[in-house]
Amino acid sequence: MSDARARLTARRAWYVPSVSIWGDLTADTVDTIATEIDDNATRVVFYRFGLGGEVQEINFASLTDHRGNALPGTISRPVVMAVPKNTVGVAVVGQPTDVSFRAGKTAITPEDGIVDLWIVEAGA
Repeated sequence: MSDARARLTARRAWYVPSVSIWGDLTADTVDTIATEIDDNATRVVFYRFGLGGEVQEINFASLTDHRGNALPGTISRPVVMAVPKNTVGVAVVGQPTDVSFRAGKTAITPEDGIVDLWIVEAGA
């Protein structure tokens, strides 16, 4: 078997239906530099503050695929795709790690986003 064919057929993949996403994509940390001036000195001050909601972190080990099997705790170089099932848009935030990924709703709404996840192990 060729190397390319072996890589394509050896990948593990999981379909996880109906995952509820409550995280908010507008969550962010803002870094700001400002100057403070008082009677005797001028200082440069670094501020870091949160803005918006909270992005949801999902561990692979906490998910169950469509056959009822728990996903492994570690997935080598995972690729995560979210397919929306309701009107609330959802996006995967940043690069997934080997143990988890982050997701959030793309709209400001109290309703959760419901998605099907397609998770593929890209390999070592």
